[in-house]
Amino acid sequence: MKFISKKIRKIKNDVESPAINSIKSACQKFGSHLRLGARIRLLNIKAIRNPKKYMGSFIAAFGLLFFICILSGVISKNTDTDNESLMNNIASVDTVFNGMRSIHSAKTIQQRNIDELAVTGTRLKREVDSILAIHQKTHEDSLQIYRKAKQLKYIIDNLRQNSNDKN
Repeated sequence: MKFISKKIRKIKNDVESPAINSIKSACQKFGSHLRLGARIRLLNIKAIRNPKKYMGSFIAAFGLLFFICILSGVISKNTDTDNESLMNNIASVDTVFNGMRSIHSAKTIQQRNIDELAVTGTRLKREVDSILAIHQKTHEDSLQIYRKAKQLKYIIDNLRQNSNDKN
């Protein structure tokens, strides 16, 4: 039997790492510095002399510890609901970003339409100028000038309205 216990001790000593040994020695130095062993023995003697007083203090300490545990559980439960509300807020912000994306895409489309109107207006002005440059105009030429001038007026009014909306 002694042979087996010696083997177990040897294996235990071999398995224990130097870090564990250093932690143990630090704890022993700390305990001896504060004289924890002597204080525990003294408290045990007092507990034997006054068992009701020390049992009351033990129950009070245990009750305080229990109350702290319950309180921390309640706080962590509230924190979980806070996290859920935070996630809901993040989800609601996502809808705001979707709205902003749709507004941005609508502005892009509007800007493209304005650019197309400007190009069309430039083309119409050139066509009207080229028709006006003709010395002998037919009735068809006059009708084209009228139609294109009307289209050009509509485009200019639309562009002015868009520029006023931006300002």
